[in-house]
Amino acid sequence: MSIHAPTMKYVSLDIGGNEFRAQIKTWKLTDDTDDPDSIYTFGADGQNEDTEEPNPKWNLELEFYADWRAPTGLNHYLWSNPGQVAAYTIHHNLGTDGSDPVFSGEVKLKRTPVGGEVRTKELTELTLPVVGEPDYAPAA
Repeated sequence: MSIHAPTMKYVSLDIGGNEFRAQIKTWKLTDDTDDPDSIYTFGADGQNEDTEEPNPKWNLELEFYADWRAPTGLNHYLWSNPGQVAAYTIHHNLGTDGSDPVFSGEVKLKRTPVGGEVRTKELTELTLPVVGEPDYAPAA
């Protein structure tokens, strides 16, 4: 089998029914779930160990150019809806060859940082916690 490593060039990022792809510089959907904890006792073999499974912890990490315009700006949307839970859908490598997987679920919205360095584009970095675990739909 030959290698298939497409360049990340296209994405569709919808949060709360709003498309924000034009503002996104980088994105990552990360599994930050802790490893399971093992519990040991002095019991007999086979009865002296147990594993405690942690709750899932996923995050949507974003880096994007600030846009405060209503209603299309991601900064505007996040500042207008702090604490709300919104649906998200990510089409990864959208439209390149029909093999784009889709990730979806819900994120808890929070306000973005504001400001930056003089004479530069305002670039925002933000991590949104995913509620539960993301759904994955492989390419068709």
